[in-house]
Amino acid sequence: SGCKNLQSITIPDNVVEIDDYAFYGCASITTINIPSSVTRIGKEAFRDCVSLTSITIPDSVTELDEYALSGCYNLRSISLNDLTLLQNILKECYLINSITLGKGITEIPNGCFNGCYSLQNIVIPESITKIGSSAFYDCTNLQSITIPRSVTKIGSGAFNHCHALRSIDFECGTISIEDYAFGDCINLQSITIPRSVTEIGYGAFYNCQALRSIYFECGTISIHNNAFEYCSRLNEVHITNLSAWCMSSFGKTFSNPISQANCLFVNGKRVTNLVVPNNVTKISSYAFQGCHSLGSVTIPNSVTTIGYCAFEDCKSLGIVTIGNGTTTIGGAAFIGCKNLSNITLGNRVNIIGSWAFSGCESLNYITIPSSIKHIEDYAFTSLYVGGNNLCSITFKGALPPSMGQNAISAHTLIYVPRGSRRNYLNSGWIKYAYNIYEK
Repeated sequence: SGCKNLQSITIPDNVVEIDDYAFYGCASITTINIPSSVTRIGKEAFRDCVSLTSITIPDSVTELDEYALSGCYNLRSISLNDLTLLQNILKECYLINSITLGKGITEIPNGCFNGCYSLQNIVIPESITKIGSSAFYDCTNLQSITIPRSVTKIGSGAFNHCHALRSIDFECGTISIEDYAFGDCINLQSITIPRSVTEIGYGAFYNCQALRSIYFECGTISIHNNAFEYCSRLNEVHITNLSAWCMSSFGKTFSNPISQANCLFVNGKRVTNLVVPNNVTKISSYAFQGCHSLGSVTIPNSVTTIGYCAFEDCKSLGIVTIGNGTTTIGGAAFIGCKNLSNITLGNRVNIIGSWAFSGCESLNYITIPSSIKHIEDYAFTSLYVGGNNLCSITFKGALPPSMGQNAISAHTLIYVPRGSRRNYLNSGWIKYAYNIYEK
């Protein structure tokens, strides 16, 4: 190692192994001839051989150790056809533009091609089951990638900062797309998530500024916080399984792409009147957050729970019908639905969560069933979001529910069953004494 004037190497035919650091820092080497007797090339064996432009790894080599060719700035192509164990060998090979991987390789390790700025294409063989963290990080000229069905896991930051990446072809097989896997892919325009995917990690598609459409072929999925943050041009979200979507799991900030696109398509049709299928038992938190295209929502008897912020900021939503199976309307479930004017509650609702209807400016009247047990803080009033103009609220139950802080405005008229006004006043509703009327 360190022979700075060495320009050419021919390794004898009887050599079976090139040791660790053997030619480290031999900056003038332009030619290396490796015989077919060699089976292993050691750790950092050719690291920082900055004049090397090409190298042929013979089929006999089955082990190419960590950083073996890292820092070979002028290396432009390499074939690894028969390699079975791939290490982090090409980090910072800035000019390499073509890599051929062997079909015996099962994993692309962490950081393997990190900083290969000139890499434009690579074929991932079907033997690969995992793409490691930062494997293709900062491959800024990589334009397209096909993820074969054999790959089940795409590691964190695997394709982060691949600025030229325009298309990703997922074959059905991938289960997990980890944190920031495709973050900062600023030219990515459309993606299809296959039905095999069950988890999309934190910031997985963060700052994909050109992304316009997403197609989900998958069933129930877990999408973590900020998965689609700063996808500012997103205008279409397509799903094929509405039931699965309703019961999927979403993080609280920028996880659901609907909140960026503001609309939803089911099997190619833009949804304006949402009818939740009868096999759905819950509507998850954030499931339809920011879906401006919704004009009405019908929730069947099978649904027991409407999650936190499930329909937050659905600005065009005017009519909601909730079935007789629903017992809980989660906090902020309909917060900011400023055009919501007509809501029918089923006869089993017993909890209306905090801020559930806060900011519903067009909601003037509502009837509360006798099943109600608790109305939480600011459920029908507004502190920070828009205004509430609830003129009257009618309670069907003779026994009043417990009431959270400022759950109902002091200006709202309250109608209760005949003979029950005293029950309400004796149960802590005394501050509404001048608002409560029997009918």
